[in-house]
Amino acid sequence: MPKTNPERASSQHAVAGDRSLLRRMNLLALLERMMDGPQTITQLADSTGLSRTAVDAIIDDLVPLGWAAAIEPEPRIGAGRPARGFRFRAEVGCVLGMDIGPHKVEVQVSDLAGRGLFVTRTEVAESLGADERLKVAVDLVHAALAGAGMSLDDVWIAAVGTPGVVQNGVIYHDLEMVDWQGLDLASTLRDTLGCHVVVENDVNLAVLAEHWLGVAKEASSIVYVLVGNRTGASIMTAGHLFRGFAGGAGELGALPELGWLHSQEHLSGVVVDGRELSRTEIFQSAAAGAAPAADAVDRFSDAIATGVAAYVLALDPEVVVIGGGVSAAGASFLEPLERHVRKRTITHPEIRLSTLADRSVVLGAVRLALDVVQGRLAAAVTEGSAFPAPSAELLTTAAI
Repeated sequence: MPKTNPERASSQHAVAGDRSLLRRMNLLALLERMMDGPQTITQLADSTGLSRTAVDAIIDDLVPLGWAAAIEPEPRIGAGRPARGFRFRAEVGCVLGMDIGPHKVEVQVSDLAGRGLFVTRTEVAESLGADERLKVAVDLVHAALAGAGMSLDDVWIAAVGTPGVVQNGVIYHDLEMVDWQGLDLASTLRDTLGCHVVVENDVNLAVLAEHWLGVAKEASSIVYVLVGNRTGASIMTAGHLFRGFAGGAGELGALPELGWLHSQEHLSGVVVDGRELSRTEIFQSAAAGAAPAADAVDRFSDAIATGVAAYVLALDPEVVVIGGGVSAAGASFLEPLERHVRKRTITHPEIRLSTLADRSVVLGAVRLALDVVQGRLAAAVTEGSAFPAPSAELLTTAAI
């Protein structure tokens, strides 16, 4: 019986392993292309650089696994077979995006491609305790899943946005909501819902939403400034959320010297034609040329501009996005803000008003959930010996 050369056998095994990994990576590349929308074999070959034969073979693996499905070819006039097309089976699971804030709770169910299936929200009192607030959130989850025709068994992961500095799912440095500081929100919801849960600061999620669906899709360096009942900011660099060492990046607004803590005071007590105006009316009156309202908006913009300029000087972003309630004010706020920021800065990034209104947090939560799913799938592909079938089991507690 001939002897086996152990070095040669080991080398053959390594080559076989490399080829297996390469095939799994090609499977992943094609799947990621299909996540962007239905693709023909030709489109997949062109976008990945693989041959049509290789794409055909890979599709023959993805379809039985349950990740992909054939689509009906479009009718063709003339000779030749219609092009074969395939789609990502985004319906094999769903994700939850949740916004749990001082004044509202919102839940969105989305498929694994990010398409919203159902959304529901309710206003809540700022004085609501943690237990009551969480009960509202869980009730909305059940309502949203029912509206989407889904159940908790279909949920792969829930991502939650909430005020405060977040470390490993625990809320720190939040004084807005009763009994919220110190709460292990991730574990609490994981125990209640029975699915994997990730928690992130709400303003951090807003910048993810702007990069995904908002006014900064083409930018990789973004500062997002929330201007509403409170003022805060978040940072994206090189296309990734920047959280800092302990999750507290972007919290410049905590500095009293910055002027953000009391900036809203500039919009109170404004009287036009003998009547005190609401915030919305102030911006409307400023746009119409009412001097008291225009002066108030100018002072308010000046106060906000100090912090915006600090971010611009420190980070030199491509785009600054202004979100929150004030984003609906339009040019009556944007124009004085731009003027005051330019006076304080060396470089002058474009300042844009968000078009996502008050949905940026829940949409950012959906994006975070999808990122976790895709990241864990990529890890499973490189760590395992076979391409995994679609399952929530891809998400382990250690992975998130």
